[in-house]
Amino acid sequence: MTVQTFMTSPPLSLRPDDSVGAAAQQLIENRFVNLPVADRDGTYLGLFGVFDLLALVLPKAALDESAGLDLGFLKDDVSSIQDLLEEARFFKVGDHLSKATPVLHPESGTLEAVLALYRGRNTLAVVEKESRKLVGMVSYWDALRALMRQR
Repeated sequence: MTVQTFMTSPPLSLRPDDSVGAAAQQLIENRFVNLPVADRDGTYLGLFGVFDLLALVLPKAALDESAGLDLGFLKDDVSSIQDLLEEARFFKVGDHLSKATPVLHPESGTLEAVLALYRGRNTLAVVEKESRKLVGMVSYWDALRALMRQR
């Protein structure tokens, strides 16, 4: 079985010029962890998701996991965090993409997909090898449904 047999296609996707606010709305309404971002030609650019959104309200130093920063010195003020999110609503998704996330290809095998999902702990874009066109998305739910049907 290949990824093409159980990927979600066509996937809901974002454009790099979409606002972070519009992206957040899509993530919330669909209960997605992330969404793929593609240009007007359908070329895959990266993922934008809830962790990219949360990163916009954290101090930059806190994002460096090796620093071991304790945020206890900051005032835990919900309205300040809400203000930061409100400002971020107008940012462009293309400026806040996760580009390092691995991708799958339609011809990728099931075991390869399961391993990538396990390692990444994230949904993954399915991209044509040569053209880099976005053709689908695979979530751990997609993989489990496909595997459970094989019994």
